[in-house]
Amino acid sequence: MLFTISIVVFTTGVVWSFRKFFKSMGFLLKSGYRFLKDPETALELLVTFHDIYPSIFTLPLSFRRCYFMSKPEYFEKVLSSHRTTDRPKVYSFLEELIGPNIFTASGSSWKKSRKIMGPYFTQKSVDSRIRVSFREAENLATNLANQAKTDLDVVGLTSSCFIKIICASLLGIGYKLDIPIVRRDVDRILSRTAQRGINWYYQPTSFMPSFPKVCQKYLHYSQTAGKAIICEKWKEIAEAKELINANKPLTIDSDTKPTSMIGDLLEHSEFTDERTLSEFVILLVAGFETSTSSLLFIFEALALHPNIQERLYEDIVNICGTEGPVTMEDLSRIGYADCVIKESLRLFPVVPIIGRYTQESLDIGG
Repeated sequence: MLFTISIVVFTTGVVWSFRKFFKSMGFLLKSGYRFLKDPETALELLVTFHDIYPSIFTLPLSFRRCYFMSKPEYFEKVLSSHRTTDRPKVYSFLEELIGPNIFTASGSSWKKSRKIMGPYFTQKSVDSRIRVSFREAENLATNLANQAKTDLDVVGLTSSCFIKIICASLLGIGYKLDIPIVRRDVDRILSRTAQRGINWYYQPTSFMPSFPKVCQKYLHYSQTAGKAIICEKWKEIAEAKELINANKPLTIDSDTKPTSMIGDLLEHSEFTDERTLSEFVILLVAGFETSTSSLLFIFEALALHPNIQERLYEDIVNICGTEGPVTMEDLSRIGYADCVIKESLRLFPVVPIIGRYTQESLDIGG
């Protein structure tokens, strides 16, 4: 009898706690089961709701009230507010899996990381690394042209291009990663993360303490490579200090050394080897996946619109010519290419949902 009463009291308390969600129960009964299928189906369902409520709509997902909006002016208010520097709980899975990093950090931790890592993403810093991008872009174009009449692995070639760019220009290392393994592991990690954010039965981590361990094997290769790179960077730092102490000149490869983020992070007291390893993995995952997907979407959009493709080709040839290297001045003059890239990103966003969490009221002007 006492057990029955306890169950009734507990159930009543839970129902009362989630009373504000009951207005959406009609949706949950009709379509909620579709969220349990896969992230793609869930995203399609969110798009359907956006078509019905284009400004803003709200749904109870994973026992939380979530507001979905797509108007740029709303984005600006949310992303620029000091009240929304915290990430939602779904981001914590990546932190459990990879470790503390700039993409999952919240509040003061995020601000501190951004201050340290921000200089590597300024326009001046990007311009200083452009030579690496030019070289790998030319190699990609050559490989695509040579294999155009074969069973072309566009994804593999594009992935290879961006991993080389990230390794050489940002991480300050030579190309030494197994791309198929990295690509496979990244796909698995992102798929699990999406499931974690949408499906309620992935949420109660206290009931599923081993869930991050399920994905830990997907990171084994990247973490092993990262540890080896960090050891290599410590050796370079030690050698550089010895040369400085001996008043000897440093030999610097202008393609890599000035922008070796990993080496510089290690010299910050806030970044331990473990924290630096987390940043290495997240930059590798986020950097090559988003860049590869963006370029593949552009390829698809151009293939679907041959008239746009022809106009883009003419614009590039008229400005850059067909011989000789492309310069920064050339890039600043290719306005039509900029329009094509931005429109492709608008139609095919690589990151379709950006999450923020707040416990305070926020006026977004709606």
